[in-house]
Amino acid sequence: ARGPGFLPARSTPPGRWSPACAKKTHALMVCYANAAYITEQNMSENLFPLFANLQNRQVLVVGGGVVALRKVAALKTAGAIVRVGAIELCDDLLVQFESGDIDFFPGRFQEQWLDDVWLVVAATDDLFVNRAVASAAEQRRLFVNVVDDAELSSYQVPSVINRGQLQIAISSAGAAPMLARHIREKLETQFDESYAQLTALLAKHRQSIRQQFPVLSQRRRWFEQLLSSPILSTLRQRQHIKAENDLLNAVANKSIINPAGTVALVG
Repeated sequence: ARGPGFLPARSTPPGRWSPACAKKTHALMVCYANAAYITEQNMSENLFPLFANLQNRQVLVVGGGVVALRKVAALKTAGAIVRVGAIELCDDLLVQFESGDIDFFPGRFQEQWLDDVWLVVAATDDLFVNRAVASAAEQRRLFVNVVDDAELSSYQVPSVINRGQLQIAISSAGAAPMLARHIREKLETQFDESYAQLTALLAKHRQSIRQQFPVLSQRRRWFEQLLSSPILSTLRQRQHIKAENDLLNAVANKSIINPAGTVALVG
């Protein structure tokens, strides 16, 4: 059977094509091919990784169940001001609302809930509501994450390892979240809490390090030398004062970053 508009009508004798018919068919085939290419391209796009500063910024979570509860907890850890919109709240979210930790917008989703927010999370089990939230957020150029629906989401929440100020994020762009989780669990054993303590020391003495080694290539060589030292082992042994003293000595000892000497023959 012919698809409507795809094969030309028989205005010419059977077995013969007019130039106009051939041109029309070619154009339609190109359109279909382009559409297929765009669909495939969109599905294979890479995400741009970033870390967002949500401190004191409004974020909307639509949904009042246990999934929304987890999202609210993560957002509050990042310092966001969370507003929850839902027909009803689970017990834990209700306690947070009553204590003033979150704002509550009761009822079905309304577009004005998006006013003044920086980020949106749709965490309901209603596909219609999730689609409405995603569409409204898209129209306002707000990034939205629809839980367990990569197609409706404009950003993905990665699997994260937290080591103090050090964060390691793993994402499969929503394609294989269990794989991302598996990789995270493997990396958690490799990057223990000593990395959090080292990150804190480096942050504390960041200005001194930059003053002593103003050139980026120098700082890199210095940092490589530091990581090859026993400082992580010292931190694992809970010898924090010694570890800090070792770091300060490494900062003061500028000679450790000098490249190896060379010998020139003259004559």
